[in-house]
Amino acid sequence: MTVVGKIVADLMQRVPKKPIEVKADLQNSTASQDDCSWGGSITNSPNGRRSP
Repeated sequence: MTVVGKIVADLMQRVPKKPIEVKADLQNSTASQDDCSWGGSITNSPNGRRSP
């Protein structure tokens, strides 16, 4: 387990959350990663290139 994983696990043990809130957090983190990948693909697409 990574250091970040340990910190997250400790926080979750100290501050109990409702299952719904935990699911929302997981979805938000996944969505943010998807947004980053989408941004990269749009930038790399021929139509998305800026003119020099």
